[in-house]
Amino acid sequence: MRETGDGVVLTMSFDAERTRSTGTVTNETSTTAPSVRVEVHLSNGRELVGPTLRSDLAAGASRQVELDAAGRQFERRSVHLELGDGEN
Repeated sequence: MRETGDGVVLTMSFDAERTRSTGTVTNETSTTAPSVRVEVHLSNGRELVGPTLRSDLAAGASRQVELDAAGRQFERRSVHLELGDGEN
């Protein structure tokens, strides 16, 4: 699963063996991306433990993302990348 917003790229997959959504968020711009965070919503209407904490992501920087789905029953999931103070 891949999502892009304002030059920030989130690539995530689901690790069924570890029951976690894992991936990387990368700032492909030449400026700091403010208040970046990631949410994962499940088809049962719930959100995975999280979202990640908001933090600035420096130009060209990447960070690992991992959200735990242990004990959750669901059929589908959707990834949501947020930048800045609001939900984008």
